[in-house]
Amino acid sequence: KIMSEYGVPLKDGTVRINDEDWRLMRDFIESGAWKLSEPALPDDCLDPLLQNSLPYGAFMMGFDFHITNDGPKLIEINTNAGGLAAVTSLAGYCIEKLYTMYKFVQAVEDEYKQAGFGDSLNVVAIVDDNVQNQKLYGEMLLFAEILRLNNIETYVLSPEDLVLSQENYLTYQEQRVDFVYNRITDFRLTAENHQHLRASALANKVVISPHPSCYVRSADKRNLERIDHAVVPESALLSSKPREEWMAEKKQWVFKPPDGAASRGVYRGDKISRKKLSSLPDDTIAQRFCPPAIAEDGSKYDIRIYTQNTNIIGMATRHFTGQVMEMRSDKSGFSHSLPGDVCCFPVVLEGDIDDCINNPNCQCGISSNDLQIMKNIFPLIKGTECCIEEVRTMIESLQ
Repeated sequence: KIMSEYGVPLKDGTVRINDEDWRLMRDFIESGAWKLSEPALPDDCLDPLLQNSLPYGAFMMGFDFHITNDGPKLIEINTNAGGLAAVTSLAGYCIEKLYTMYKFVQAVEDEYKQAGFGDSLNVVAIVDDNVQNQKLYGEMLLFAEILRLNNIETYVLSPEDLVLSQENYLTYQEQRVDFVYNRITDFRLTAENHQHLRASALANKVVISPHPSCYVRSADKRNLERIDHAVVPESALLSSKPREEWMAEKKQWVFKPPDGAASRGVYRGDKISRKKLSSLPDDTIAQRFCPPAIAEDGSKYDIRIYTQNTNIIGMATRHFTGQVMEMRSDKSGFSHSLPGDVCCFPVVLEGDIDDCINNPNCQCGISSNDLQIMKNIFPLIKGTECCIEEVRTMIESLQ
């Protein structure tokens, strides 16, 4: 295991997902069954930032699945999933790295258009609390560089770096910010130091994505019991039955805070004490325990699929050895992941699988127009396993 320059540990090898499990996960994401029309809480309907469903705001979603004997099972949905930069560094072929980065840029531009702001995207702020001390600060810097190479000025900032103008625009160094890539885990933007972000969004002077309105309709864990799909395991509020009943069957469940992040406050039922279970708040979510798959090295793993709305951007495997997801142990980390026997991820979304299987020279159905856009990203490609000159020739032939 090595530590990526993007803030997460990496593991060698590729985890292969069988075609049927991939189809079920992809069908669930693309169906939009996870996008609920109403928010998680009645109070959300009274909050002007949350009360309306929006045509944008589902940017950089992360869908985490355990692969079980009964097929893939959704463990949770995230509205600011980290680690996509790890996917680009793990990808085996130059074209796969280029494609993942291109899909990221395309997603940012699409979010801006979906919000009704047209093609005038000039300045992006990637924002998180205490940003320079975040473990994934390196990932944010990479995303900023990718956007800059596509002529979008981009800064990585803490909320306090942004200033609210009299006209309710957000500014940085006297530049108006058009788009905020929101990495903050105050999911409803209720904290005092986030009120300027809230005010600008409410005034429709900036596009914020992932948007709190999307969070309350998808990633708040109280929604798990409201999503009706075969890949979603049974879930219930702890308040739905007496604690003694939960005590008797606790080994069958995992207990989660409704608005937690990074596995904080998550307890497996076979490990939690009676005292701790008794102390959990009534709005704790109990999810039917679905054991994770086991890798060849003995680590457990889940599958994370990154999306913009229902459009898939990338996929990775996250390994861990603790009770719940962690990135501290020797065997933990991100690894490359692919469905079936395909040579790289772009063909899964764009190409003809029959023509691509085990063919390291395929271009995976990517159009010449897409390659033209990708050429700006090429300087960022590092440590590739394929023939760099071959990809360079492809790109230069378009100029």
